[in-house]
Amino acid sequence: MCRNIGTGVAYAAAVTITFLISCLAWAGVKSKAFHPSLVKFVQWTETVPSLRLVWLSSIILIAAVPEIADRLACTTSSDHACDPPVFYLHLITFLLLGVTILVQLRHLHKVLMMTLLITVHCLLTTLHQQLVFDSFDLDVISDSFRNSFPTKYASCVMLVVILFALFWLNRYTEVTSRLLFVWKKESDAQKEQVGELRRKNEELVYNILPRHVAKHFLGRNFTENEEPYSEHHAGVGIMFASMPNFAEFYSEESVNKGGIECLRFLNEIISDYDQLLDDLRFQGSITKIKTIGATYMAASGLTNTDIYDPSVSIRQRWRHLDQLVRFALGLQEKLRALNEQSFNNFELRIGINHGPISAGVIGVRKPHYDIWGNAVNVASRMESTGKPGSIQVTEECMHLLKEFGYIFQSRGEVEVKGKGKLQTYYLVEPYPEPPPLTPV
Repeated sequence: MCRNIGTGVAYAAAVTITFLISCLAWAGVKSKAFHPSLVKFVQWTETVPSLRLVWLSSIILIAAVPEIADRLACTTSSDHACDPPVFYLHLITFLLLGVTILVQLRHLHKVLMMTLLITVHCLLTTLHQQLVFDSFDLDVISDSFRNSFPTKYASCVMLVVILFALFWLNRYTEVTSRLLFVWKKESDAQKEQVGELRRKNEELVYNILPRHVAKHFLGRNFTENEEPYSEHHAGVGIMFASMPNFAEFYSEESVNKGGIECLRFLNEIISDYDQLLDDLRFQGSITKIKTIGATYMAASGLTNTDIYDPSVSIRQRWRHLDQLVRFALGLQEKLRALNEQSFNNFELRIGINHGPISAGVIGVRKPHYDIWGNAVNVASRMESTGKPGSIQVTEECMHLLKEFGYIFQSRGEVEVKGKGKLQTYYLVEPYPEPPPLTPV
């Protein structure tokens, strides 16, 4: 009776520990399905190979001890409490399966442990319990089969066959797992590269097109026959800023390397202008349109919606025009600083106007954002008819900017191509203090 209980305990222990090993093995693979503390413990053991090997081997040893102890106590053929010996075969099979599902161990370690278990089983079967198995053959197995291949040898051969099958399965599983791990690493690296490439592409698009226009294009597939992107704005500020004496500075003599040094200096000037766009005062309100030679073109109010709200005050509605003037003053400061560093005497001739415009993107493969309208033409004329070092505006623009504290000097009537004579004004000092920055 005690031996039957021992066999039952060994059988239950084998099943329980096999289930426990399965849970521990899967906790490292399917972490979301298990308690975080268990997952954390399993992941910690995976970082210490020697500890992992010791505690996994200990689990197998604990499962094998009850079977070995029960079999050592069962030696005589007359003790029917030891029957049937097929239980021992079931127990060792469970232990072999328990070793197989240890995904944390290499297949060679698994084969070594399984070989040790099978060796102990065969020694107990053929030497220590040979009378028990012979008695089982006499009671259960037919004479012809018993005489040709006794159960004690048949069980050992069966376990060796199982060992080879599990060896192939473990090796295949390990190779597959390693390949999946490598593929996952490569896939993660490729995803990071794709993400980085996408980020760079988006940054490039944002540098080419205004942000509100770039968002329209990103993430969409366009065809050659698709309608071009266009928009209309009722109240936009337009600025042209040029350096009329840059043409005199430009030279293609050998000292300037065929004009390359002049273009390099112009690039430095334009780059300093572009830096102003990142200033908190101008983010979201000032948009660079393009550069034409040494002329810098920008606009304000392309994302302004207050212009359509009659309840909004004039100051709020045209606040972006005030920011455009301050941007023009910032360009002058940048150029003065560059003049001091390079010992040059460049001056900006700036023209500003406001009014309705049409905007859009021309080209699909090489898109270019531009604005058109009568207000744009007049702003260009304000720049071309102005004088270096000054900001020239139209009369309507002057009345709006006076709301922000600017002071103007009348220039008189100026002949503007296509418009006849227009009354224009120069912005003069002192300039009003800039309003406090709105927290972002």
